[in-house]
This record gives sequence, structure tokens and C-alpha cells, in this order.
Amino acid sequence: GCYKEIQSLSIDCPTKPLPCSWRGPLINVEDHLQECPNRRLACGFGCGAQFLISEKETHENGCHKRLTNCRYCDTSIPYDSLEDHYISCREYPVSCTYCKKNFSRRQEMTDHLENECTEYDMVCPNEKFGGCTFKSITASQVHYYYTYWGKPHIEEACRSVKPEAY
Repeated sequence: GCYKEIQSLSIDCPTKPLPCSWRGPLINVEDHLQECPNRRLACGFGCGAQFLISEKETHENGCHKRLTNCRYCDTSIPYDSLEDHYISCREYPVSCTYCKKNFSRRQEMTDHLENECTEYDMVCPNEKFGGCTFKSITASQVHYYYTYWGKPHIEEACRSVKPEAY
């Protein structure tokens, strides 16, 4: 009885602030709202924007939180994080800051610095503690040196630290 009567009542589109011209039975309002041109949507990328359904494509194509692929490593990243991603992307092209050699991938430069750059002065990690002046042109040479001379450096550094008088 009463329920059927209420469901058959004619209502105007309930979208706010701009109702469309739709008018129909209450029972059909949910179906209408799925397609109403004035229905507001929240951005699916999480930027917080709300827009009319008719503006969805325009917003999504320009949203700063939309997903995009890094053109170097193909990782999917929010558009507004792309520049930050490039800082650590292993596939990003870079130049050695010491000898200016260009690399098509950051990983190649890492290998270059560790094994071949002749402009990159590596120092013993204990330089700041014991005053070691050993320098090398490659990180692998420093690693070899430190592996064999690290313990004597640490022992020397410990001897040079004087206990505080209390």
C-alpha cells in the first residue's frame, strides 16, 4: 500500500547545487543518479577534487595524482611524484659529476664511480678519525685497502681518544 505509493511519487533530480531537468518516480532516482550529468564525483586518484560527471575525463587526464609510467623504468607512479622518482630511478640517464661521461642508466654511473672514474678521489673511511691520507681512484681499491687496514685504523683511533676527566 503506502510503500508503493511513496515509491511512485514524482520527484525532481536531487543533485546539489545544480539539479538537472530529470523528473521521475522516487523508485527510479538511484538509476537516474548513476547517469545524471550533474552528479558530483570524487577523484579516484585521491587528490580530493570533486567534479561533475561530465568533467571526469578532463579532470582525470590532468589530475596531478593520476598514475603515469616512468619513461625510463616503466614503474607506475603518481604524476606529481615523477620528478622525485627520477632522483633515484636506476634507469634514468645521468652524467658523472667528476669526469662528465654520459650514461644511459644511473646504475652504469654507480659502477663507473666504483670501478673506473679517474676523476673521483676516494678516501679511506677512517680519514676523519685517524687522519689517514690514503686516496684512490676507485671505490674497489678503497674497499680492498680498508678491508686489510681498517682494523689498525680503528685501533689507532681508539688510542687517540682520551677519556673525559669527571
